[in-house]
Amino acid sequence: MLKCLSIIRCVLQCTQEHLRDNTSVSGLLESFIYPGIRSPHPVLNSAALECLGLCCILDRNLASEQISVFHKALELAFNSSDEELTIIVLKILFDLAIWHGISRSPNHVHPVDVQDRSTSNIIIVPLLLFRMTETKADPETDLLASIATKYLDCTNEAILTLTAEGLVKLMMSGMMKNTEVNNAGDRIGE
Repeated sequence: MLKCLSIIRCVLQCTQEHLRDNTSVSGLLESFIYPGIRSPHPVLNSAALECLGLCCILDRNLASEQISVFHKALELAFNSSDEELTIIVLKILFDLAIWHGISRSPNHVHPVDVQDRSTSNIIIVPLLLFRMTETKADPETDLLASIATKYLDCTNEAILTLTAEGLVKLMMSGMMKNTEVNNAGDRIGE
């Protein structure tokens, strides 16, 4: 099964089609990826999560549906001190945030300036700051907020490095301003 997941990962890395337009790839979800995630073997879990992450990049709806799978995997990996899986899932979440944005609809969450703390409905985190336009919290934004606060306080250098890489990706993609990155850097140094 691991070899199959490795081949699937390579295929997904090379494809540019939306999953809705590629039924053969979407069939791999049920046959290999979901069973790999449910497997009791950590190596299969990691490979299947990577494949699911690539599928989610190809399909925004799938990304919205599966965000809780990544959150659960991240919590389990971090709590069990599985650094490798923690890094894999963090990379997936950063990539999904960059590729699809943070919320399910583009008008739901807007970037804000760090200096503007006058609004009471701002989730204050050094990594990602977004203004909620609805009173109901968005699970994806809450997930990224919890990731940001938890992993900026982590003492693991690899995870802190990944957080910095994620910040740079978000800055380079225009999702964050330089002032937000500087404030996040100050937070990491504390």
